[in-house]
Amino acid sequence: NQFEGAVYLDKKYVHAVDADDYYFGGVARSGLSVLRFLPDTETPTILDIVAGYGTFLREAISWQDGALRAIGFTAVNNNRTTDEDIEWVFGDFQRPDTWQPSGVIQPGSVDLAVASLTFQHFAHPLSGMKLAFDSLRVGGHLIIDSFEAVTDPAVPETLDVVLRELKSNLGQWGANISTENGTIYGRSLHLEKKADEPLFPNLEAVAEDGDD
Repeated sequence: NQFEGAVYLDKKYVHAVDADDYYFGGVARSGLSVLRFLPDTETPTILDIVAGYGTFLREAISWQDGALRAIGFTAVNNNRTTDEDIEWVFGDFQRPDTWQPSGVIQPGSVDLAVASLTFQHFAHPLSGMKLAFDSLRVGGHLIIDSFEAVTDPAVPETLDVVLRELKSNLGQWGANISTENGTIYGRSLHLEKKADEPLFPNLEAVAEDGDD
């Protein structure tokens, strides 16, 4: 029901054609600033998690003069997600079994994953974060504008594990992270995959069934 409600609100109210700026540290950084983290390779891969109508990805393709593999993830297929330069994947990002077509987003295949106005609405943001991070190549980057994750107060060590994992993988832009009553609040999160290791590898709280 949460997912269906989010799809309805997204279709009816959220999308504006040019509303794909990303905000970090209280400053609006355009897509061009985010794209500084793309590697200098022949065809880097970028994943926009909940890509709207692909505005940001089209900007990225233009920036790279077309030498870019652009993957746009969004909830539903509609008449605005028809750009042939973008590989579209539809579904609930927190549930890989819903991704259609399957197989487009592979572990260790993405150079830069971005999410704006997305993770703060996820029921299970840490699970989504794990999926996004695990899709990165070593040296890849994950950039999330904000998130709010609830950990189990009956297992207080969970909070410490999450914080330790996040801090050990921070990239250049870092993050603004605070906690209160077992809830982690994050803004301007920039993670860099420094080794071929998953995020939260031993944390039961971010298993497939969700965070709580």
